[in-house]
Amino acid sequence: MSFNHPHAVAAWETKELTTSGIKRALVVETYLVLSADAESHEAAAVNDLLSAAEEYLAKNKERLDCLRLFEMKEIG
Repeated sequence: MSFNHPHAVAAWETKELTTSGIKRALVVETYLVLSADAESHEAAAVNDLLSAAEEYLAKNKERLDCLRLFEMKEIG
């Protein structure tokens, strides 16, 4: 089962090494502006994406520990 959402450009599961050990993370990339103080921030769209990702995380808690949400920007 993979994570799909209209505002998710890419999503994958990975392992992350932290000072407290290995964490299994769901990584989601989006073109949405995540900074709430930015003029182009769409709070409803960000909240919808975050809610969907958290729901996916809850349904897959046996293999995922945390969520990482990244804002993508095109360069050039």
